[in-house]
Amino acid sequence: MSLVTSGSYGFDSCAACSVAVISGAVFHGILLALCALLIWKLTTARPWTRRLTTVSQLLSVVFSVVSWSSSPMFHAVIPIIGAAQIVTVALLWFPRTARDFFVARP
Repeated sequence: MSLVTSGSYGFDSCAACSVAVISGAVFHGILLALCALLIWKLTTARPWTRRLTTVSQLLSVVFSVVSWSSSPMFHAVIPIIGAAQIVTVALLWFPRTARDFFVARP
């Protein structure tokens, strides 16, 4: 019998760790696929790609707050990535050239 099994919560904490790691890997894999799709589709200059990129980047910033509060492991990285995501959103919307690029085409 392992020392970490059947803790005070009545479940196998190793199994809980496995579930957390697997679900985290799946979640980040889905986000990676979404980001890869958006990188490819942004070149089409479709307005929906700019909106979806904005939503995904801002949601990633929000999810980073959850990661921040759950573990100090990534405290050095989260602010840097969050800042890059906010800059990405700003570059999609504020420069005149970006706005012109995403103008609806006939």
